[in-house]
Amino acid sequence: TAHVWAMLADDMDPDEEVVIPTLGLKCTQVDLFLRAISLEPKCACFYSDLGSVLTESRPTVKIDNREYQEKDLYIKALELDSSLGVTWLNLGDILGEGETATIAGEELTASAVRARAKGLGVELSLPATMDVEPQAEEFATPPEEEEEYEEEDK
Repeated sequence: TAHVWAMLADDMDPDEEVVIPTLGLKCTQVDLFLRAISLEPKCACFYSDLGSVLTESRPTVKIDNREYQEKDLYIKALELDSSLGVTWLNLGDILGEGETATIAGEELTASAVRARAKGLGVELSLPATMDVEPQAEEFATPPEEEEEYEEEDK
């Protein structure tokens, strides 16, 4: 059930809203991840995913009377599950020059955070949450298959 809320949020575009008629609610991705967290507060992925969908128009959220920004959500996720490589990478990407993050009592620089991601097998130079459009040629029908289709149509 908490995972259903999160999966619905994952399937949405950042500016999209969904109406839940049985609850009379209109929800954004942020709202859906907050609902998932309220149902399963120990699930690290929910905090990480929520951090990745915060926007300039909604840069903070309140959970249990505490304000969280993107950085705080990644830290919370990593405190719950330090094996989330993409979360380490996302945190490293948002840390400014000279800024640190304290995780489980250890103060880490951006390069140390990225090294943790690399140690978990995650190495991307782009933000890990960025959607990448497939190239058109990946979906092109090979010429020999086009000929087969043309013969079948005759």
